[in-house]
Amino acid sequence: MKRMKLIFFVCSLLIIPCVKGQVISQTYDFPIKPGTTEWSGLVTESERFNAMQIPDDILSRLTTLALVKTCLNFPAFGYITAYENSQTGFVILATKFNGLKELANRPNAARHLINIYKETGETGFLSPNLHLDEKYWTIKFNWIEILLTQNKMLSSISNEDKKNLLIICQDKFKIKQISEDFSLDGLKSTAFLMVTFNS
Repeated sequence: MKRMKLIFFVCSLLIIPCVKGQVISQTYDFPIKPGTTEWSGLVTESERFNAMQIPDDILSRLTTLALVKTCLNFPAFGYITAYENSQTGFVILATKFNGLKELANRPNAARHLINIYKETGETGFLSPNLHLDEKYWTIKFNWIEILLTQNKMLSSISNEDKKNLLIICQDKFKIKQISEDFSLDGLKSTAFLMVTFNS
């Protein structure tokens, strides 16, 4: 009996690290965000950003696609509109949110982001299978484009992919041009993306 207990104990020690180290393919659902009871109790900006961090043990195990989707769903993505331009807003967000820091170190992040960008339409994502938040859609559209223009993203995309993305950008620019929902800032983010990938 003692021997069986010992074998069981040793096996459990071997299994636990495996379970703990499993990858996570589901998008992280931020438990505290605007609209929740907990959020209303947070007073300072620092408290709010601390509440929106992804726990380290989850962050490191998120697949790149799950991490990309998590960053797209980041509750404070609209923060990019609080500054003179979206790029400045992004840089500040990148210092405050650990998900963006991790995303910069994922070499295949751009490929997943481009695939999602292809699915952007005038009023939301063209594919319902993405299961991404579409609130504040015009800003979300810009958020995806701002992510794509970052140096870490640019450096991981082949020249051929850049040419293909330029064609996609031209289509997205036309969508924004004919829509009454997108402002000049919305057109600027697409134009900036085209210029960046054509340089």
